[in-house]
Amino acid sequence: MWQRLDHQDRPDGSCRGSAGLSGCETCGLVNVSRVDDPRCPRCESILHERKPDSIARTWALVIAAAVLYLPANYYPVVTVVQLGAGAPSTILGGAEELLAARQYPLAALVFFASILVPMPKLIGLSIMLIATRTGRTGWLRDRTRLYHIVRFIGRWSMIDIFMESLAPISRNCIARTPLLPKSSMPSSTTGRRMPGSRASVFGEAEDFQAALSVDGVGAVLFTGRGRFRARMTQVALDHLRLAAVEETQSRVAFIAVPRGMVLVSFPTDGGPSPIWGGLEIRASEMISLGPGQRVHARIIGPCHWYALQVAERQLADYGGALNGAPFIVPPAARWRPRRAALRQLRHFQRAAIRMAEARSGALTDLQGAHGLEQQLLHALIECLSDEADEETATERRHRDLLARFEDLLAAEPFLPLADICAALGVSQRSLGECCKRHLGMGPSSYRRLRAMQQVYRALRNGTANGASVSEIARQHGFRQLGRLANDYRALYGELPSATLRRGLGQDTLRLRRDRE
Repeated sequence: MWQRLDHQDRPDGSCRGSAGLSGCETCGLVNVSRVDDPRCPRCESILHERKPDSIARTWALVIAAAVLYLPANYYPVVTVVQLGAGAPSTILGGAEELLAARQYPLAALVFFASILVPMPKLIGLSIMLIATRTGRTGWLRDRTRLYHIVRFIGRWSMIDIFMESLAPISRNCIARTPLLPKSSMPSSTTGRRMPGSRASVFGEAEDFQAALSVDGVGAVLFTGRGRFRARMTQVALDHLRLAAVEETQSRVAFIAVPRGMVLVSFPTDGGPSPIWGGLEIRASEMISLGPGQRVHARIIGPCHWYALQVAERQLADYGGALNGAPFIVPPAARWRPRRAALRQLRHFQRAAIRMAEARSGALTDLQGAHGLEQQLLHALIECLSDEADEETATERRHRDLLARFEDLLAAEPFLPLADICAALGVSQRSLGECCKRHLGMGPSSYRRLRAMQQVYRALRNGTANGASVSEIARQHGFRQLGRLANDYRALYGELPSATLRRGLGQDTLRLRRDRE
């Protein structure tokens, strides 16, 4: 452009190599230095034979770059908003996501350009500045090579920002790619189940337990004190069932995974997770249970966790198509997936939950729901593709023992402990150790709290036959009413008689409404 605007001739060859030439920093025109008019004849910028304070300015830039090197790699540089949820990502996180997406050349390019290139560039500039400042004349050829190397790698300084902008596009392309062969994919939306969602806030434990029963949760024993509060959001897709649960009260739940389904659970970002079968799941871990598996899960205090159920056959088909090998999930295992893969799974799960809570129309669109399901399945298979810590034979035996103990309590709640151990074929010591690990208490305490909860629910729901507190207590195996009253008040904050009065009052109110 400058050549077309200005047709002045360049200095002749006699001036080449002389000290009287200076290049314009704005347009690049080489000029003969003139003392009377130190301006570029093309763009009228001030000409300098050497940049003013070039050493000081270079030192300032090198020091600033060294100071900002760690924050630049620690803090997020881009936030990708996808499916209504934003996920901040650092430069290193972008490389991890590219690795999780199996785009190894791009991941290597981002890591090289963003992490490795700046450090040798800063070191090379520092060496040249020190040599120039001290006036050393040795190693001139090596210093010249070093200058050309620094100049060459400087071209890659902004490649990381460019690659981070391409990361969302690559994730979208992968998510839109069908995981199954075309022959096994449905040709239309006919036969697909309409997606559904429900977000609920619970103030009563019974209602919360009834909602959990849809996902295979059977008996739930609430052991915490105080007012009950819980929140749960459920999303049902074609082959997936999602749930996000927030609880505030300690409890022990007996879970039976439905036939033909695989249950996967993991904590939310940094939050506590239930203790599954005596195993505490950390923030970077997840647990999977195969079809028909039964386990006790307990929480201690406030807890936030995600659950995901997928059809076993669909998971095997999708996993085999993605990995190119048979995909089998163990009956019970603990996983430590790569951080990028687990973060992506949390991102899509959180996006689905937020859309359900906001009642977004994206879930009612079959194509949008199918795309979300594909992304969730892809992220889930990535998390379940690493090696797993499968439960040992002893852990499996202990878990089955407590499942049979739960069945026996449901069938014969008043059976003595010695008879229970005889029916299970174990000693009282072995049963006690298993209960301590899985339930957080001994078998006698668990059975007593279980019966006390049944008394509470009977009193709270009212009695149509006019039964008293003592009659209800004896029906559930309590003989010492004074001890029951003390334990009951310590757990529920009121006497059994107060609960019965509230229950009778609710029955009277319901009868009046029915008559009206």
